[in-house]
Amino acid sequence: MNNDDVGFEPEEEWQEHIDEWYSKNWDTDDSDSESDEDDHPPEELYLAMKYVQLLYPNTAKYPSTLPHTTPKEKVKTIYAPGDGYTAGLGANMRDDVFWDAGYAWYGGCGRYKFAFPERLRDHSGWKDFQGDEQRRTNFGACAGHTIPAITKYQINLGENLDAHQFKAIGNPHIAVLTAGLWDFGFRNLINDCILGPLGTANCDNTLNDIEGKLNDEHKDENKKQFKRLLAHLVVGGRLATDLEKPEEFQVFVGTYIPPFAETGDDHPCKDVSWNLWGDTIKLHKEFRGRVNAMVNNVNTIIKESADEFKKWGVFYVDSYNEEFKKKNALFCDKVDNVDGWDNYPLQYAFRQNIGNQTRLWSGWSDWTDRGKDGHYQGNPHPIVEREGLEADKTFVTRGREQLMKDMGLSDSEREDLVKGKKNLPDLMNPKITDEREKINDVKALQLFFSRLEPSDDGDVNAIRGLFREDMYLRAFHPKGEAVDWMANSFFKVITDNREKP
Repeated sequence: MNNDDVGFEPEEEWQEHIDEWYSKNWDTDDSDSESDEDDHPPEELYLAMKYVQLLYPNTAKYPSTLPHTTPKEKVKTIYAPGDGYTAGLGANMRDDVFWDAGYAWYGGCGRYKFAFPERLRDHSGWKDFQGDEQRRTNFGACAGHTIPAITKYQINLGENLDAHQFKAIGNPHIAVLTAGLWDFGFRNLINDCILGPLGTANCDNTLNDIEGKLNDEHKDENKKQFKRLLAHLVVGGRLATDLEKPEEFQVFVGTYIPPFAETGDDHPCKDVSWNLWGDTIKLHKEFRGRVNAMVNNVNTIIKESADEFKKWGVFYVDSYNEEFKKKNALFCDKVDNVDGWDNYPLQYAFRQNIGNQTRLWSGWSDWTDRGKDGHYQGNPHPIVEREGLEADKTFVTRGREQLMKDMGLSDSEREDLVKGKKNLPDLMNPKITDEREKINDVKALQLFFSRLEPSDDGDVNAIRGLFREDMYLRAFHPKGEAVDWMANSFFKVITDNREKP
């Protein structure tokens, strides 16, 4: 049954049709599935179909209820909702942000010109696959958006206009996106454990909280949330598309990159900390493994959910993860042309995040350290030649000591912050003393820094510069060549699941 069969009848009649559609025998002789359960529409899709007028009150038709069929039309419009991975946060230069989106740090969506949907739109393979015709990207991804925010702000019917911050769907042929990682508190992991701008006293609680949300007990609940997003996309896409057969609309959802190399205990990263105020949280094997496991658990939710919607035109994309492994492009990866840790430049472990071999941004990355992208190549071994390793290890130490004094922290308070016993919100609170500002979040810290007098100390300025534009928020997002790896992977899965026009 599709909307052409039933017309735009009263809502009650449509809901009766959908109840019949959902309850019918879905076991067909020509099915590739091994069970009735595999063929049956997911419950989330059933509910989205049934209550379509609640999801899309301005719709003038009902969506096609036919299973997905392999498309034969050209891809002309790529719809790109999603989070910062899709928005291309930081890709590839500070000035590459689309000004209609604005910097995420200042409340914008942080959409960048080298984001993978833009690279996918311009992929060289399209010419051979479907000819010279240009494609359009309906680019509405917004950095920091969780699944509820994506659903609320990015999946709405209407004309896609560049002037709008939150863009309507338009008339797409396919959707590409990433979503889900930030729903489990991964930003808190960066804040409380890895970079620690407010301190690291909450790190253990944050790790345990994320792991608790991702344990097997909550897996079905987590998948339901993701499948509701997929159902919303399938139904919305079928309503909005200008394809002759709406059931040819497709959704391609990407996975996330486990950021650390799975290396042994002898890796120099065991002695490395990227914390702003101290060095309590080290990047040792156990910590790196826990972070990777969290990301892999989210990826499992994404892949299993997409597989359940495959009959309805949803496919997952994750082959770019293999590129990171092959190119040694993860944090704490081995350095090219260095055999064994004995000759490993320890400076690279301390400051690996600013080299072109690593294809993920960190908070400390210079905007020019984005790797091979047709521009500046970066330094593959970012050693501080002027002062050597000891200066590198104390790079932020000198600056942070001065800034802690600027905040008026006593010796004991500074020690508590450095050793991860207390956080800045515990120390910078007017209830303790009226002479101090309240610093209860990262934005408040940035505002405090901005009101300080200009400094002649380069280390102080380096720390204060961490909170400008999107330098901090881009951390752990793909940069440089990695964005093309994502575009290539999406292109392959898209063309593998379409016929040449």
